[in-house]
Parts: sequence; structure tokens; C-alpha cells
Amino acid sequence: MKKFFAAALLGTIALTPALAYSEGMKGGHGGEEFKAQMLERFKAADQNGDAKLTKAEIYQSRGKRAAEIDTNNDGVIDAEEMDAARKEMRLKRQQRMLNRMDTDGDGVVSADEFARSGTRMMQHMDRDHDGVVTMEEATTPPMKRHGKKGADGKHGGKMECPR
Repeated sequence: MKKFFAAALLGTIALTPALAYSEGMKGGHGGEEFKAQMLERFKAADQNGDAKLTKAEIYQSRGKRAAEIDTNNDGVIDAEEMDAARKEMRLKRQQRMLNRMDTDGDGVVSADEFARSGTRMMQHMDRDHDGVVTMEEATTPPMKRHGKKGADGKHGGKMECPR
């Protein structure tokens, strides 16, 4: 059992950068939502409220999550349980995406709302802001922007490619 939790903790630490990038830390739409989710998770794990996570706090938090995934309570997370947990996370992510696309708040995404949702993606990919996305822009990794938004709403500061 200890080996399982140690492996789970190490896997979490190893996958966190990739997960963070895929979930919105890359910037653009969804980044603030990701930060809010991570803050919620952080606060839940920070048992003593010192705004720091110790190995013990992370271990206990991950153990709690493992217990949630282990639906048959046998102390082992099998492929079916992991698949079910991933499906649940995917459904939640899809619902958040649909909620963002539902700009009129009527609870459904019309074809027009869906089509218009691509505008943000295009703006993100159109690096030279000429109103078109070239093949080079579409195939270049997104840029991280450092610095605060200026009065014009655009990011300032240094730009660099993610590693």
C-alpha cells in the first residue's frame, strides 16, 4: 500500500507541469479557471492554513483522492477505476467548455455560439495580429506572456516559448 501511494505521489509530481500546461497555465482562455481550481485544491490540502504544502499534506491529499478513485475499496486502483475517474474529469471539463461557449446563458450552445467560440482561438494563434492565421502560426507552440495587461488589455512584458 505504501508503494502505491509513493508511486501515486511521484506520478503526480512528475505530471503536474504537463497537466498544468494542458489545463490552462499556458495562458489564454481557461487560465483563470485553472488557477481558481488549483487554489481550491491547494487550500483543501493545506491543513494547517500556512499557505505551504508539506510532503505530508500532499501525501494525505493524494491519499484522499486515491480513496475516491478506488470505488470498490480494495486498496488498489485498477484500470477500470482509473478510466472511470478520467471519464468523470473529462465530462466536467467538457461541461465547463460548454458553459463558456453558452454566451447568452440559455443552457444550450447554438451552432452560432459554437462557431463564434473559435474567435478566441484564432486571436491566440494570430501572433502578428494581421487577422489571418498562417500555417507557421498554427504549428508554432504557444507563447508564454510575462507581465501584466496594459491599459489596452494586451499583455506586456517578455515573451518566451514554453519548454
